[in-house]
Amino acid sequence: EPAGRGTIGLVLPCVITLALCVWTAIHLNVNTRPTSGRVFAFKTAWLLMGIFGPELVLWCASSQYLEA
Repeated sequence: EPAGRGTIGLVLPCVITLALCVWTAIHLNVNTRPTSGRVFAFKTAWLLMGIFGPELVLWCASSQYLEA
């Protein structure tokens, strides 16, 4: 890390902000057996999918909307 802001100093806040935005935007379906560990694991999987493949999240949401 240089004396000023280096690559890590710039990228890390962006990734944290993106992760927080995706985490709050995810609205999962109601689970029949909601344990805290299972909900956290499921939401974390959707978080990673939302960061690395946002079009997949959009596709799942639009298909659920059209089915409703």
